[in-house]
Amino acid sequence: SSTLVTMSMAVPAYNNLAWIMLQRGESGTAIDIVTSVLDWATGRDDAAAQIRILAHRAWLYALAFDYTAAIADVDAAIALASPEAQAPFIEAELYNLRGQMVMLTYEWNVALVDYNRALELAPDYAEAYYNRGVLLYTMAQRLEALDDFQRYLELSADGDQVQSAREYIDNIYAELSALD
Repeated sequence: SSTLVTMSMAVPAYNNLAWIMLQRGESGTAIDIVTSVLDWATGRDDAAAQIRILAHRAWLYALAFDYTAAIADVDAAIALASPEAQAPFIEAELYNLRGQMVMLTYEWNVALVDYNRALELAPDYAEAYYNRGVLLYTMAQRLEALDDFQRYLELSADGDQVQSAREYIDNIYAELSALD
């Protein structure tokens, strides 16, 4: 029992160590560290911890340009956060995350399906609106992107992407104005 408490308290420290290793250019070591924590959580049948750790490792894989492994980790996390788990927002976050990972592979229509699913599960999920807006802008669907960026600002007036969303909106208005 004391090992369980000690390990669960150490999980954030392991994640921090993994990020440090990644920044040092040691992505394999970073992934190995997170994998050992995942093995620990799996051995304790702790689905919530497994979901968090899989999402964390997915980012590490993506930053190491292994998008296939990143998407596989998000897929595994989604399977653990199924609707039966009564966790629609967590599931929405995972679909949003997978959309980000898939977008890196230039499979834009697949990413769009993930963002749409995230917003279906959590209609007020600001980050998913922002990410879908970026995707739609990339796909030259300016009016739809505009709607998503405006919705993001409505939901998250002090969010991390406020400045960027405003810049996208300004660019869209400038492009539409130039077309007139």
